[in-house]
Amino acid sequence: SAAVRVGDRDEWVFTGRVSQDAQPWTTDHAVFGMVIVPGAALVELALAAGGQVDCPVVEELVLQVPLLLPEGAALDLQVTVGAPDEDGRRDIAVYTAPGETDGREPVQPTCHARGRLGSEVESPGLPFPVLWPPEGAVAVPVDGLYERLAE
Repeated sequence: SAAVRVGDRDEWVFTGRVSQDAQPWTTDHAVFGMVIVPGAALVELALAAGGQVDCPVVEELVLQVPLLLPEGAALDLQVTVGAPDEDGRRDIAVYTAPGETDGREPVQPTCHARGRLGSEVESPGLPFPVLWPPEGAVAVPVDGLYERLAE
């Protein structure tokens, strides 16, 4: 992976590659035979990029298109981070494109997520209770969750 500053602006592009072979943990996230990179991994990408530009807080990240990993192929990955606004926040976006076009026409990159990075960690409105689980909480069984979701 690499980080590239865009010209003389305080904007950045972080690049890498993603595939089932390079990230074998992704195969644990198959739905109907398709490997889907979980949204939490996109948040981790945003956190890593934000940490490089002094905006380590993901204030918002909206998933737009699922990131599907085809078997036996790699995708080029880009995380773009915009210039800071007057409050120090930055726009962020996560893109992929096929890694090898084999002489075919270039493919338009797919945007998987967009959001905002910030530098200020806000204190939570309500602190976690001292007693966990909270009084009156009811355990919910999760056995067979993936099977039920598939149905």
